[in-house]
Amino acid sequence: MTHLPDLSKLTPRDKTFLDCVVQIIEAHLSEADFSVEKLCSEAGYSRSQLHRKLIAVTSLSASRLILTRRLQAAETLLKTAPLTVGNIGRQCGFNNASYFSKSFREMYGMTPSEYIK
Repeated sequence: MTHLPDLSKLTPRDKTFLDCVVQIIEAHLSEADFSVEKLCSEAGYSRSQLHRKLIAVTSLSASRLILTRRLQAAETLLKTAPLTVGNIGRQCGFNNASYFSKSFREMYGMTPSEYIK
């Protein structure tokens, strides 16, 4: 799993597009049912248009971008918030603790509990 691209290498137009999409995702971060369809609707793109544009700008699909932003937010909370791993997972839109742990491990090479230590 990859992180978002270096924003300094994006054109102003691509940066504006990505900022808009990320703002939409972050506004719905805690909603476990936030989907690519909802992202497309709020961003004003068809699913295929959004997919093509995101792949071109970030090399990530919309679903992967949503997951990446959720995991990045979870990482920040794990560093700063005095919350349990389960609470952090739920705040970042994960209903399933094992999926949260598995996804976090894929991105960061360790479980959320290991990351805290």
